[in-house]
Order: sequence, then C-alpha cells, then structure tokens
Amino acid sequence: MNPIAKINLNSLRENIIYLKSLINSADLIPIIKANAYGHGYVEVLKILKNQNVKCVGIATVLELKEIINENLNIDILHLGKIDFNYLGYYLDKHAIATINTYKDVVFLKNNLKKHKTVRVHVKVDSGMHRMGCSLNDLDKIIKEIKNTSNIILEGIYSHLACSEDPLAKHNKVQISIFNDIIHKYKLDSVRFHLINSGGVFNYKECCFDFVRAGLSIFGVSSNQIINKKLSSVMELIAPVVLIKEVFKGDKIGYGCTYTVDKKMRIAILQCGYADGIPYRFGNRGFVFFKNKKLPILGKISMDLICIDCSKASSLSEKDYVTIWGGDMQESKLENISKRFGDIPYIYLTRLSSRVERVYIDE
Repeated sequence: MNPIAKINLNSLRENIIYLKSLINSADLIPIIKANAYGHGYVEVLKILKNQNVKCVGIATVLELKEIINENLNIDILHLGKIDFNYLGYYLDKHAIATINTYKDVVFLKNNLKKHKTVRVHVKVDSGMHRMGCSLNDLDKIIKEIKNTSNIILEGIYSHLACSEDPLAKHNKVQISIFNDIIHKYKLDSVRFHLINSGGVFNYKECCFDFVRAGLSIFGVSSNQIINKKLSSVMELIAPVVLIKEVFKGDKIGYGCTYTVDKKMRIAILQCGYADGIPYRFGNRGFVFFKNKKLPILGKISMDLICIDCSKASSLSEKDYVTIWGGDMQESKLENISKRFGDIPYIYLTRLSSRVERVYIDE
C-alpha cells in the first residue's frame, strides 16, 4: 500500500476556464515546471492541450527535453538560462529559449548553423534582481537579435517580486519600468508578459499579451487566502497499515518525543518524509478523516506516520486518511502552509516518485 496523490483532471479543466475568464484577451501560459508542481506533467499537458492552451512554461533543459519527447505539438517556453551544452533542443520548432544576457545572443549567433533558427523571448530584470538582463543591456540585445536572421524574437517579459501583495510599492516600480519597455519596443511580432498567479488577481490591468499561471491552475492560491472559485486538483491520501492501543507512559516514534498521557487508539500510516511529508509535521501536524482532524504523534519517519485516531472509531486498517487537499478547510494547502509559516509550493513540489499519481476525471 502506497500514499496516493489523487489528481482531479476536471478540477484542472475548471481552473483553466476560470483563469482564462480573468485575463481578458491575453493568452494563458500554464507553468508546469517541477513535474507540473508534482501533479505529473504528461496527463496535465493533455488537459491543457484540450483546453486550447498554445504554450507552457518550464524551468530546466531536462524538462524541455522530456516535453519535446511527448510530441504533443505545444510550444514550450524555457524560463531558465540557455544550456549551451544542449543547443539542439532549442532547435525544435516548439521550443522557445529565454535570453537572459547579451552573451546568450552572441553564443546563438556564433553557434547556429545556417538555416537553423531559434525562437526566443528576452527576460528583463525590472527589479527582482534574479534572472533577466539589465535594463542597460536591453537595447543592445534587441538590436543584436534584429541583426541576426536566425534568432526570432517573439516576446519580452519580466517578473514581479511581490505579486501576491497588492500593497507592495515595489510592484508599482516594476510595472512602470515594464510599461516603458512596452512603449519603446512594441512591435507587431513581439508580445509582452509580466504577471504570474498572484498578479492575475491583484494586477489584472497588467495581463498584456500573456499571463504565466502556475500554482493557481492547480487550485491553490499563492497568497494563502482560499479562493472558492479555484478547485483543488490534488488530494494527498495515505493508507492505514496498522491500528493498535497504547497506554499512559508509552513513548512514540524516534527520539521518544511524544509521551502518551492516557489510553489511546493510534494508527500507523504508510507515508513519511521520503514521500515528501514535511518533517516538522511531527507533533504539530494533522491528518483528516470523515470531517475529523486527527493529530500526528511523534516525529515523522522516513516511511511512516503515527496518528491519534481515538476520535475516529470507524477508522480501520486499509482506510485512507487525507494529508492535504480534502474537503475540510483545514486540509487546504493555503491553511496548512500558513500554519507552518511557509508556502504552498513546497508541499506539492516535494512529492517523491513513490507517491502513486491516480488520475480521475469527475
């Protein structure tokens, strides 16, 4: 028995429709890096394709390679640095590389063979100081691309540092910079994009030509406030493999960090940190069963979790409990991440390959 990530493809479909309704005439670029945020990019891609999505975004050249090999005839924007060792992947007709520096342009110019072309978007650092070229280099980069016949400029983009916070003053600075870029470089063949999932809800006026949505397509709000119009795509469940009684004074788990204070019915779950369950859930986290919240006892083991099931008399071996993503509000990742002072992204993307993905469409 294994932990299972139940992936509801209909919820994914509904989220795409809802997000498209918010972005006016802009096209949606779903971000499916990190194995589609743990959901499995192959099945996710099929739904996106059926929803008339034309382009997806990924982070690494390995992800680019894997999606190209699926032959789904969908454009793939590589958001990361061009990997000079794998130039061949960028020659695929569906691949779009990101130019982050002037050196990227020079490399392509010097290494592309005649009649071979690469599609590109230029990323500009508008104030996050992560990836992207400097504003001072942008003009030089654009001119060099225009003078190189086999580098096809299709887009210019940037990224907001604080898109989840509508009150952040830095957003206004970045938006102003990007608007200046649009006015300066607006051409019929060049399209612009700036906002991600957080920006969809806080800066609709900045949808421009494309919107890059990642977490929200999977039904989770990046600002940790539950949006009832988004449907959770993943429910992570774990099987009960053993139920036993323990008594006052008994110790539970590695390090004996939990001491039983009264007779108690406990259950052992086949799920642990090797599956992606955060270690700090130990003695602090909960699982969920039939509208009941059951506390985790002791440390999280590599493969097992111990819970107090005294209040769930109907729970038996071979039943499954919800780790996150169920019907109860407290099981939503927005609330779990807020409780532990982190972000929803890390829970989804840490799921290991031994968590079985089961796809349902209902």
